[in-house]
Amino acid sequence: MEIVKVYTEAFSVALSDAIGSELKEGDQAEMDKLMQDPTVTWEMIMKFYTDRIPQLEEKIVYLAMSFKKAYVLDVYKSKLEEYKTAQNNDGLAAWEQIFKDGLADNWNEVVRLLKIVETMPSSPTPAATISQ
Repeated sequence: MEIVKVYTEAFSVALSDAIGSELKEGDQAEMDKLMQDPTVTWEMIMKFYTDRIPQLEEKIVYLAMSFKKAYVLDVYKSKLEEYKTAQNNDGLAAWEQIFKDGLADNWNEVVRLLKIVETMPSSPTPAATISQ
């Protein structure tokens, strides 16, 4: 699924930026050296980061939750815009409410509305174009 690939790549960049900003000069050279060791383990890599970044796990969890919300809202906003410009926009009201509830962190309502939207056509009918 393309959406999973895009999400994973974008989160990877966000995580790298967030963690990278907390490292000191010279840490990258140490990490490069560690990564050259054929016996390096995941535990050794995590120790490298936890020794340098206080509350690393909490920061990763916070970033993951913030990123997920922003990403999901972006997807919902795109779907909403698609319906706003469509000729057949039967799902517009539902997508407006989904986006509004997502912004308000009302995720139970978002899930309920998404189940309703599943029964609708998957895409709005594009607005008619003028042909010559």
